[in-house]
Amino acid sequence: MRSSLPSNYFDVVIARFVFQHLSYPERALKEIGIGGTSNLQANTPVQTGNLRRSLTFKEAKRDKCYSILFGSSLDYAPYTTLRPNISTHGWFQNSIRDYSNNAIDIISRHLKEVGR
Repeated sequence: MRSSLPSNYFDVVIARFVFQHLSYPERALKEIGIGGTSNLQANTPVQTGNLRRSLTFKEAKRDKCYSILFGSSLDYAPYTTLRPNISTHGWFQNSIRDYSNNAIDIISRHLKEVGR
């Protein structure tokens, strides 16, 4: 699952859910991925804009378990959020945490569609 990602890919798994009851789990994943990326880009510290433009998401599936990886392939991406004592410390984790309720709402909406 992770072997297709570059070794310097900075990623956080926002959610892992078993979607066996969803008829189209890919739709929910894509919606979460687009919204999560948008949220990350809105909160990205900007000097040149390269980090903001490099943020993306990748969907992964193993058996019936789906996950979404958010990140950047830029070498310095981890330092902008993990390095202590700088003003941007934690922006990535905070953005993902802030978006988690939206992701849950998206999944709930897709689960309701199944019952119709």
